[in-house]
Amino acid sequence: MERCPGTVGGDYLRGLTKVLIRSPGVILNHATGILVLFPSTLVAGIWTLHGVPFVVAGFRRSENVAGCAILLVAMLVGWFGLVTAWRLYHALLNGRTDFNRRVAWSGLACGSIVSVFLILASNGTLVFRIGFFSWPLLAAFFYAAWLRCKCPVGARAWRAA
Repeated sequence: MERCPGTVGGDYLRGLTKVLIRSPGVILNHATGILVLFPSTLVAGIWTLHGVPFVVAGFRRSENVAGCAILLVAMLVGWFGLVTAWRLYHALLNGRTDFNRRVAWSGLACGSIVSVFLILASNGTLVFRIGFFSWPLLAAFFYAAWLRCKCPVGARAWRAA
């Protein structure tokens, strides 16, 4: 769209057209960050604040040490997956591809494994568990697809178009 003299918002419409038509990955990245990563991080933070004292008390009293160790490993591995997803979000946002892909793949795998573990190990109906614990899987699938195709869908890609 060319900007006509005297029109208001011509530059905005041209930029919006670039985003909508030439790079849907930018919109998907923002949607993943706002609708998936942010709530997942909030829930993980709240449950980590509840889980750490439980693990510490279990180790001090030597009660259910194996369960406490599994919970501690699940928290660490889950946070590694969430931090990796946030790093991929920012890399995609800035159009960078200079990150370690092996670490990115392992972080996405760790986050996915913890999500599946939580679905299988928690109580409640299967529908509730899938609905509550599968949010990080959506981000993992999106970033795995992006890593797989190695597409430049970030901000630099649509600016260059």
